[in-house]
Amino acid sequence: MSPNEFCFQLNRRPFRPFTLVLASGVKFTIDAPEHASISRSGSIIRFHGPDNIDHVIEAAHVTAIVTEHDTPGRAPAG
Repeated sequence: MSPNEFCFQLNRRPFRPFTLVLASGVKFTIDAPEHASISRSGSIIRFHGPDNIDHVIEAAHVTAIVTEHDTPGRAPAG
């Protein structure tokens, strides 16, 4: 995942929740743009998750960004 991909999803309007998939298989959902940020260097992602916990992860560990549109078996929101 590049920092540009993360920023694109974060700044998309209308905003659509998206999921970060880590190399370990752990998934985190970003459900509000004001609850997430990426460092200037693009190496650290910080967000307040739906689980009400602050998370700080290395961007290098993110292997994919999944949007609702990408999720099999789900119709795009209309």
